[in-house]
Amino acid sequence: MRRASLSPGLRVLSLALLLMGLVGCATTEDLQSLQRDVKDLRRELLALSRTTEGMRAFAEERLGKVEGELRDRFSKAEAEQKAHLEKLSSELKEETRNFLSSQANIGARIDELSSETRIVQGKLEENNHLISELGERLDQSDQKVATLTSRFEALEGDLKALEGDLKALKEAAAKPASTETAPAAEPEAKAEKPPEKGPPPTPSPEEVYQTAYGDYTKGNYDLAISGFSTYLSHFPKASKAPNARYWLGESYYGQGNYLQAIKEFQALVRDHPKSDKAPGALLKQGYAYLELGEKTQARSVLQDLVAKYPRSQEATKAKERLNKLTR
Repeated sequence: MRRASLSPGLRVLSLALLLMGLVGCATTEDLQSLQRDVKDLRRELLALSRTTEGMRAFAEERLGKVEGELRDRFSKAEAEQKAHLEKLSSELKEETRNFLSSQANIGARIDELSSETRIVQGKLEENNHLISELGERLDQSDQKVATLTSRFEALEGDLKALEGDLKALKEAAAKPASTETAPAAEPEAKAEKPPEKGPPPTPSPEEVYQTAYGDYTKGNYDLAISGFSTYLSHFPKASKAPNARYWLGESYYGQGNYLQAIKEFQALVRDHPKSDKAPGALLKQGYAYLELGEKTQARSVLQDLVAKYPRSQEATKAKERLNKLTR
């Protein structure tokens, strides 16, 4: 029997069966053999126990090493992560400082641009004032040129008259003297010619404008229409031509001639879109359409006013009227 090939558990089971089978019939040799087997079994169990403890110790040692390695790796990873987070935090702080600095620079630049814009606006206002003054001066120059032209024409007439008188005197002096001894008669006193009157002075553009505007304020719309039409006919490039066109439309509006008023307001917006009278022209054009019962056209014109001149007072009035139209 090869006992060495059996495991300890099988050996114990075999011995137990053997003891149960040999109870009462076992010999001394068999008992001794059984005792030897029991001793061998005890030695093997002891060796197995020692081997198990050794394996446990080895496993615990190995586990300890693994835990140590894991702790080292975790500590290292934690340190690297912490260093990375600190780096990111430092970079974020630096970016934040740069951003705040750039924001401050942008704010300063915006303030600088605002200041420059105000300066430019002031210069533009000055230039507009100068342009207005130059326009008035040009109007006055036109008037002076017209006056000088009239005077020159009058002087030319006087010069021609003097040339005619001089020619007559020369012809009279060239005639032979009379042979009669009659006393020389005193030359008749030449009747003095009344000074020729030149053409009446042409009124200045400002005079024409103010006269027409005065007629408008008094409700004399026919005279106002005639005056403003004269102004636009003779001085179409004058500085107050947009204003004259506007008040011409207002005069037709005051008469109830809404179609003609619309035409004048349209001409103003078309020819002078940057005039300060353009928003008012669009507003009164919308009102004229409403007077004619053409609400669609009125709504379109008022919406155009709000879109083109949103910050004007006329745009506010247009919005109020549009709100009423939508109700």
